[in-house]
Amino acid sequence: MKKYLEKIKPTYIVFALFCFAIIIKYLVGAFYYNEMDTFWYLDWAKGLQNGFFNAYSQLKSLDYPPMYLYPLFLIGAIYKIEFIANNKQLLMLLLKFFPILFDILCGLLIFKIVSKKSLKLALLFSTFWLFNPSIFFNSSFWGQTDSIMMFLLILSFYLIEQKKPYLATIFFTIAVFTKFQVLFFAPIFLLEIFRFDFKKIIKSVVTAIVTFIVIFAPFMLFSGPFLPIKIYTRGFDAYQYINLNSFNFYGLFELNWEKDSLNILPFLSYHNLSLIITLISVLFIVFLYIKLENPSIWLTSFILMQIIFMFSTRMHERYQIIVVPLILMAYFRFLDKRLLMVFISTSVITFFNQALLLIKANYFSEQWEPIWNSVLFYFSILNVIIFIFSMVVCLNILFKKKEMENSIEQE
Repeated sequence: MKKYLEKIKPTYIVFALFCFAIIIKYLVGAFYYNEMDTFWYLDWAKGLQNGFFNAYSQLKSLDYPPMYLYPLFLIGAIYKIEFIANNKQLLMLLLKFFPILFDILCGLLIFKIVSKKSLKLALLFSTFWLFNPSIFFNSSFWGQTDSIMMFLLILSFYLIEQKKPYLATIFFTIAVFTKFQVLFFAPIFLLEIFRFDFKKIIKSVVTAIVTFIVIFAPFMLFSGPFLPIKIYTRGFDAYQYINLNSFNFYGLFELNWEKDSLNILPFLSYHNLSLIITLISVLFIVFLYIKLENPSIWLTSFILMQIIFMFSTRMHERYQIIVVPLILMAYFRFLDKRLLMVFISTSVITFFNQALLLIKANYFSEQWEPIWNSVLFYFSILNVIIFIFSMVVCLNILFKKKEMENSIEQE
């Protein structure tokens, strides 16, 4: 048996792993019927058939940046086929096709990055990704587009690590034009770009501007020069609530779907408190970059997003999911078992944050509504504990890394 196993080529194992993941993900995607959010995408997809570059003028509910409109246009065209439109499983497969595709592509990207160090590790890390309950649920069950954003973000961060700022800038800019949450990472991306020489900084800025023009100009011709501002303010202002079913600090209190214009103090609203905390968290990241000189883009991004999710208002239940690939890549870079524990705990809590809400919405809305605040409370306590643990671990690793670098220099 041992000799037989030794004869199996690693490429066969990799091929089998990804084939199995593709089959399972698309089967689940097809047979789990979900209208929540996916039918918004369907409405936009159908509307795009009446005009593409004037989409923001004709589709008043459209609050996504333009990159996902290209897949949506294709979805709308295929939806015209009656056989697909009238079959629930095929319709689900159509609506979830691109989220699952980019979920798989994320797995391939992680495999490629990790395989440069070890094939065995690459198999392990891609398995961590492909069968992660949170990621699996997000794309195959819910049909959300977060995997597209995650793929572009992982790729841009990896390219920064590889000292390829121009390519990194292109993909980061595309990521920003996929989902507005990517803007949370803009300060860290800029700090990374500013570590290059002046010539590369200028070229990176020009690259970002050119990418912006190429993507946005056709839409701006039909919807006006201030379209980018309108899109991002529309997306950010669409849900002006303290908490939107998130397991975070505000979930400890009965503040779900409460307007964030409410005052926490006579002179301070929840929204303004959120802005102050976001500013402080960004300044803290700047401090880390100054203090540590060469911090990890994965750990600093994880720290920033964790703070923003836990203490900012207008956070949806899915906004924390982006920390899952960040901490997975941080674990690969440091191979510290504590980071593995953080990865597992954040994967579990983000899974429950999505799954409990979607199950509530699709099956047990009346039964769950009276106890939903209690569900938020107990799971938010758990997430606060995970948050504290993750902050202690990440900061300890960053400053330990600094101490090790200093000791090496002294020797």
